[in-house]
Amino acid sequence: THTHTHTHAHTHTHIHSSSNLHSHTHAHTLTLAHSGTHTRSAGAVVWMEWIESLKMGYGLFSVLDFCGSTVTCFNYRSEAQRLILGGDERLLVMYRTNLGFYAQTMLKCNFLQFGGTTVTALILGQAPSWLAGTHVFSAFLLAYWLVFCSPGDVWFQALSHTALLTPIKMTATISGAHALSSWGVDKALTAEHAKMRSSVWGALVCGFTSGCLGGLVAGVAEEGEGWVTSKAPTWPQQRTFYMVMLYYVVTDPHGVLNGLSQVSYHLVGFEGMTVFPVLAPSGCKVWLGILMLILQFSLDVTGVDLLQPLNQALGRIMAIVFPIRMQLRVGANKID
Repeated sequence: THTHTHTHAHTHTHIHSSSNLHSHTHAHTLTLAHSGTHTRSAGAVVWMEWIESLKMGYGLFSVLDFCGSTVTCFNYRSEAQRLILGGDERLLVMYRTNLGFYAQTMLKCNFLQFGGTTVTALILGQAPSWLAGTHVFSAFLLAYWLVFCSPGDVWFQALSHTALLTPIKMTATISGAHALSSWGVDKALTAEHAKMRSSVWGALVCGFTSGCLGGLVAGVAEEGEGWVTSKAPTWPQQRTFYMVMLYYVVTDPHGVLNGLSQVSYHLVGFEGMTVFPVLAPSGCKVWLGILMLILQFSLDVTGVDLLQPLNQALGRIMAIVFPIRMQLRVGANKID
């Protein structure tokens, strides 16, 4: 009996030790896995912060703003040339003198690139971000000169090749993520006026204006206020709307969603659970950049607009929450 007990104790000790060893090994494995994931995540955040502050030319030119301005100027010139070749008299009149050409193209491209953040600055009663430092507007001027004035028109011709335009456009897309977050939502959260810092709607509106309102500002400047009511929301505006909402929900800067979730958990009996914020702003910006690259790649390369399912779902929700009572029929035609 003693021998059996001793054997049982020894077996129990062995099993217990093995269990401890297994638990320790499993915990160590989980720790290493978590550590690896955390390291990769931290590396992505560091990379995002690095590219946001990256400058060239002895610090005179912001890389993100140079790429964003390059794509803006290239797209504007390409469209202007298409219209001129199509016989657009309006552009021919505006460009009939060198001064008229410079004034129109530079102002229009400037509005397209910085119009959104300028509106945000007006909302917050602060200086526009692109004028607060030398490196931003200098990057725009360099991009403009290269696209419109480079010797032999070599830069514009080079941009016609996908091998050069694609990486610049990818960087410009990351610049767009930076604009709606750092220059939009975050700008409102750190505004000089205390009331704006605590405003949910202020953060959302500033994120939207900084992210995509440049095209609207340029359109109004060229064609008047009727341009606003004659155009449906553009693809960049649609993308910015979803990305701003995502950024705000995931980071929950005012703690509104966390408060609502705590009330919900209390009602169902789950005390102390915390979901919001899901990510810190720095980590969320990495995902914003990735998602915007995926959306842009899908549209440009495969021709698939990944925003369409979101638009359809949003339309159904809006139809329930905000049912339209206005008459939308003209004769037999229904306005969609």
